[in-house]
Amino acid sequence: MLRKIINQQLLQLIVSLQFNIKVFKKDESTFYILISAHNYNFKNFWSGEWLSLWTLKHDNGYKLTGSLKLSTYYYEEGNVQFKCNKDFSYSFENGLNFETLAKEVFAKIESSENSIQLELDKIYDDLSDNYLKPLRRKIPFTGQKMNWSLNQISLNKENK
Repeated sequence: MLRKIINQQLLQLIVSLQFNIKVFKKDESTFYILISAHNYNFKNFWSGEWLSLWTLKHDNGYKLTGSLKLSTYYYEEGNVQFKCNKDFSYSFENGLNFETLAKEVFAKIESSENSIQLELDKIYDDLSDNYLKPLRRKIPFTGQKMNWSLNQISLNKENK
């Protein structure tokens, strides 16, 4: 019964996002919730994967533990890989009815995964200025960009 209620609550996540989700029952006191998404955009040279595994155990109250693994890969004019692993743990009071418990489990999973998404948004916003910009070629001391084609012509003349 709890598995069915949890599954119904988590199906709301699938409707709004492109995730696959499965709820497995190990025994009367342990449930596994698997959320995954795979995006491949070969035309734009990137791919990504989102995997999270949540375990709900009943032993003197309910305990929800989860681990999220995220990886992205950009490979246009070079290779950039990003990997993120994060673990979560929550406890719920004993005596909750199954529907309330399922709603609280869903809320914790959603808030945890949203917090990761917000952190990633901040990282991606700063990525160009703080991480990639220092790797780029610097402007000469004059502060002006060099016209490489004109300088190449003058260098060729000098070398003759």
